[in-house]
Amino acid sequence: MRRAYVLLTVFILLAAYYVQREHGDLDELINTLVIRYQAIKNNSESELGREMEATFTSYELPTRDQRHLISLLTEGKFIELEQLYGQYYSQFSENVVYEGKIVDAYRIFDFAEHLFSKVELWQHHFPESPHPRLAKGILYFHLGWKARGNKLSSNTLEEQFKGMHHYFELAEHEIRDTIAINPNLSPAYCKLLKIAAASGDREDKYYWYREGIKQIPHSYHVRECYLEKLAPKWGGSYEEIDNFVSRSIQDHKENPRLLLLKVLAGYIRAGGYRGDQLYEKALIEINESISYVKRWNNYYKRTQVYMDLGENQLALEDINEALVARPGAFYLLVKKGLILKRLDRLDESMSVYNQAIAFYEYKHLAYEGRADLFWKMEEYDNAHQDYLKALEKNPDSAYAWKYKGLLNHYRLDNSKQAIKDLTVAVGLDSDPDTWYELASVLWHIKDPDALSAYESFLNFCQYEICEKNQVDWASRFIACVNRDTSCTWRKEFYQEWLK
Repeated sequence: MRRAYVLLTVFILLAAYYVQREHGDLDELINTLVIRYQAIKNNSESELGREMEATFTSYELPTRDQRHLISLLTEGKFIELEQLYGQYYSQFSENVVYEGKIVDAYRIFDFAEHLFSKVELWQHHFPESPHPRLAKGILYFHLGWKARGNKLSSNTLEEQFKGMHHYFELAEHEIRDTIAINPNLSPAYCKLLKIAAASGDREDKYYWYREGIKQIPHSYHVRECYLEKLAPKWGGSYEEIDNFVSRSIQDHKENPRLLLLKVLAGYIRAGGYRGDQLYEKALIEINESISYVKRWNNYYKRTQVYMDLGENQLALEDINEALVARPGAFYLLVKKGLILKRLDRLDESMSVYNQAIAFYEYKHLAYEGRADLFWKMEEYDNAHQDYLKALEKNPDSAYAWKYKGLLNHYRLDNSKQAIKDLTVAVGLDSDPDTWYELASVLWHIKDPDALSAYESFLNFCQYEICEKNQVDWASRFIACVNRDTSCTWRKEFYQEWLK
């Protein structure tokens, strides 16, 4: 059986070879291989696609190597660090297909503000090197997004936008200086065009794309970043995306990784459909991408859709597939821990969170996930300790402050501390639900500030969808305290708050 299977595979490869000889088109070759292999396997997720993924992955930097870079940085081994970045850049400059290695080497600075002081020390030791300078620019870039928050523009305060632009200016200064030292680092152009897109400057976005392509004509990464910013939420369209991909993959003979832009286009569309809760369309896009090549991020996207649909077993299968391609990747581990918790496989979930913390002890999300798990297991003191650890790693985590507060109120009988925690949480992220929880704790202890907290809750509900029962409760409470004729409660129920 195995021999027949191998013979069939050889036959397909030979047939595809003749297709390539006839047409000279690698893209057509790959499509032909995928289609014919699927027909024999009768499975939309062919082994050929997995082989293609392995090939493309070999051009990238494994997760373990990224963790090694972080270790060198945190331990102050700047000479070794500089040598490795130089090595990855040399590989890339000699052959553009290895661009993924230098790009992945810089990905360790995404949302890693805790590394800022270490990067400054690195720059102090190597002031003429472009690498610490670009790393610093990337950190400023993500601090800008952190200052802005992740809500819609209509729900974002002016002060948040000011904070974003402040850090973006610092990021742009560092990255422009990087380009002056070395104009061939594609992550620099990627971040500059993303800053332009976030600022709503379409011309600057295109300018930095063109500058990047001028310096690195066959760059996958510069095109990848620009493609992401052609999505409808950035003022683009799916038609623009398709046209851009069609033009870009014409250069695939110089850089085969450009073929992955076809996968990325599907990934972007799937994300848009998921945001609109069009899950069937999202799955069609992801499935088509996965049939082309086994990109880990498509498995991750499909995991998210399955979780939205409550299909947690299917989500688990996909997150495991993603981990085959990216073993030990942080966000994949954290997501797997959450899925296992939803499936009530609590011991397995704990094991995954422990692994994530062992690999990434500096990341707060792993501690938050484990804290939630401890809470579900009714180990409230352990949950409290993990929320504290999460806040040690990231004092600005509104999530950790919120759930530490709720834990204090509902399980640790410490409502006064809960008020302090929830007050910090609403200061970091004016989430209506957090305002409601703060108001409820204040109401519980008969604190007159409950009135203003409920008013704040209703104010934010003008901009976001809130639960109807919460809105009804807050509205009735305020009506009664303000002696409105619409009040239907008995006076003894609200008399403590009467002015």
